[in-house]
Amino acid sequence: VNLRPFFGAMKAASVGTDQINAYIEKRRQPDTRVYSERKRVYGPATNGTINRELALLRCAYTLGKKGHSAESRSSAVHSHAR
Repeated sequence: VNLRPFFGAMKAASVGTDQINAYIEKRRQPDTRVYSERKRVYGPATNGTINRELALLRCAYTLGKKGHSAESRSSAVHSHAR
């Protein structure tokens, strides 16, 4: 997913409309990546791809905002099983 290289170092509270619009513009540009000394050029991402990536970001933000972590969900499941 292309979200981590762009948003990875940002705190969730600092992600706003300007950052999301910058991400969209970046994804609409062709991208060149180098793997094992081989250069590969990717075309711009489609609107559908960008929308799916932003849906993942939205989901992660929502889970983080609600305080859900693997540990808290696990303990909640075990407490309801008793």
